Amino acid sequence: MKILSLFLIIVITSCVTYAQSQEKRIAYLSKTNKEVSGPTAAAYYRTVQEAGEGFIIREYFMPSGKVRLIAECMEYTPEIVYHGTVKRFYETGMLREEKQYDEGYATGVSTEYYETGKVSERKEHQSDDKVLILQHYTPDGRELLTNGHGLIKSMSPLGDTIYAEIRDHVLALQYDVHAGDTVYSMPEKQAEYIGGMNTLMKFLQQNVKYPADARRSGAQGTVFTRFDVGEDGTISNVAPVMNVNSDLDAEAVRVVSAMPRWKPALVRGQVVKSRFVLPIKFRLAGSRR
Repeated sequence: MKILSLFLIIVITSCVTYAQSQEKRIAYLSKTNKEVSGPTAAAYYRTVQEAGEGFIIREYFMPSGKVRLIAECMEYTPEIVYHGTVKRFYETGMLREEKQYDEGYATGVSTEYYETGKVSERKEHQSDDKVLILQHYTPDGRELLTNGHGLIKSMSPLGDTIYAEIRDHVLALQYDVHAGDTVYSMPEKQAEYIGGMNTLMKFLQQNVKYPADARRSGAQGTVFTRFDVGEDGTISNVAPVMNVNSDLDAEAVRVVSAMPRWKPALVRGQVVKSRFVLPIKFRLAGSRR
């Protein structure tokens, strides 16, 4: 009996060791989740492990090595397609968010947590473009929504106060306040380029110039450029959301800064200052990216 027990322990240990060996490091990531060449510039690293017909992606904080993400997916290259359970963690090890995915789309009820372990928010993902805020809780557990209505107040990583107005469980308005200046990231009516999106695309095609150094080095990618549209339609505070390449970033900022005035956003029929994110894609001839 003792011999059999010892044999089982050896077999179980071997299986665990084999499973761990299948977890392969595939990328180093910066704080903005951009892949970097090595650990020096990395804030996280990512591994992949085969699991049935899919994969399990894990991300770890550096240098602590603590788990940041555990996600089931059906594909991980060239893009991750989540399929199954996705869990995100604080570096303390506490669960930050748990969400279900079906072929890349969030589905069902997701839950977010404070670092104390208490629930902060519960959402229901009915479709890719319809998400219901079921309830939001203060750190001490007080409910902020009454019959699906309420105002949620939070802080951005930059220290700005963010307000989200919920109506019938749906995010209706979102704005932040910085030094007394209110900027809407989700107004009732978005700001518009005068003439529409087709006219905007023509402006970009006529004005964007591929930087010579970026072309020679083979740099390409999409620069997501954030900017504010003032109450008079003027463009200000232009900046890339995530850095792609210094030359490409600079060119996107230059062109967006040169745009003519937009039609400003509206809230309750009044013009307001709003924030917009415009993707500008740089792609070299012959590339499939």
